[in-house]
Amino acid sequence: MHPIKASLDKISKTFCSAKWLQVTMRLQNGHTHSCHHPKTHVIPLEELKQNPSALHNTEYKKTVRKLMLEGHRPAECSYCWKAEDLPGDQISDRFLKSAEDWSTPNLEKIKTSTWNDNINPTYVEVSFSNICNFKCAYCFPDVSSQWMKESIKYGPYPTSNLFGSIVSLSIDKTMPIKQNKNEYITAFWKWLPTSISSLRVLRVTGGEPLLSTDCYRLLDFLNQNPAPNLELSLNSNLGISEFKVKQTLLQLKKLKQENKIKSASIFTSIDTWGEQAEYVRFGLDLNLWKKNLELCLMENDWLKTNIMVAFNALAIFNFKELLAFCLNKKKEFNDALAIDVSILHNPPFLNPLVFESESQSLIQESLQFMNLNSDKDGNTGFNEYEITKVRRLAEYVKTKLEAHDLENRKKDLVLFLNEYDRRKKTNYKQTFPEIVDRLVSWSLAKHKTSLRQNFKTQAHKYVGRLLVFMNS
Repeated sequence: MHPIKASLDKISKTFCSAKWLQVTMRLQNGHTHSCHHPKTHVIPLEELKQNPSALHNTEYKKTVRKLMLEGHRPAECSYCWKAEDLPGDQISDRFLKSAEDWSTPNLEKIKTSTWNDNINPTYVEVSFSNICNFKCAYCFPDVSSQWMKESIKYGPYPTSNLFGSIVSLSIDKTMPIKQNKNEYITAFWKWLPTSISSLRVLRVTGGEPLLSTDCYRLLDFLNQNPAPNLELSLNSNLGISEFKVKQTLLQLKKLKQENKIKSASIFTSIDTWGEQAEYVRFGLDLNLWKKNLELCLMENDWLKTNIMVAFNALAIFNFKELLAFCLNKKKEFNDALAIDVSILHNPPFLNPLVFESESQSLIQESLQFMNLNSDKDGNTGFNEYEITKVRRLAEYVKTKLEAHDLENRKKDLVLFLNEYDRRKKTNYKQTFPEIVDRLVSWSLAKHKTSLRQNFKTQAHKYVGRLLVFMNS
């Protein structure tokens, strides 16, 4: 078991420091959560007016903290409970996050606080906008402006849950707010000067942050307000121009050299390799991505570069090739590159469990590759943290879904891929020859969109357009 467990158990058997010290602020729609696994929730404006720290310390979040302190398992944290309940001595993100440098020094402080206290976060992830140049298969309109344009044009996908519906944004209150009307962004810039001294990690995400003016406003802020203990990170798909990447790196380097930040990191996303990677992360130009990644790795004397993998059903087949690429770059740049693998749960039809035993064997091959190329004995290779994440994935894909759940996911995947190809002029049969026979075996004829589903899809399209017009 992870060594941090004993310290957490002294507070409670279900305690996770992320609920107190970590926050993601989705300012484009006024949502927040702690840790990226639970669903976000609204930051009530009335709370924010009375308590600026409600960007993090919402009343809802405080009630979840109370549950944890009392030893209950909050339902929204099911990602970790599922991991901990797997066979063997499993390490969930609850342990990994609580053991981070931004967390452990504050455990005693949390232990002596009450669930209702306003806590200054030490790890802040902030998204200013949904502006993005990609529309990844598993993304959503509130996170990508390109997805929003597609949803306005075509409506939701004809899956059982109408994936990508703008109507659901209205229901969930996640509709992006116009920049010039966004009170949450205004509140952030008022809040940041009062909290910057307590921050240890500040990570900018999106959308695509390097297309956001607020991202560069933040770099200017740090230039004027040094934070020498701060680890600054930018999430980027690295699908923008080499010139833009170079300019951003120059700004980060200046902040680091002048001791205005402690360190700088780039986090970029890719889930598999080759044409399959470009299919999943639509908008990705793999050659451009490799060039921009190289620009980052060449700054390895001061910059940390990380790859994030949202492991999904379409990542299975070429994942080992991605690992081979990462290994080569680790060797070339003296372990300057790290890879972090998370399991994609939503949408359910893109979760790797949909391919059952096939996913198990291929992931085992990838795990064996990592073990054979570990950094043990001073070798350049995959470290224990990286291997642990894939080992956990290998255990996870042994999970058996209920028959009706699995059938619904298969049906939705077929509907999704056919519609995805229609909209994007792609061809999954050419890109993923490995799954063609499998989809045929799922009796494609049964998976045609019903007239009722077509009606619902069209209704959501036109209602969605109306909602966007009303919100503009």
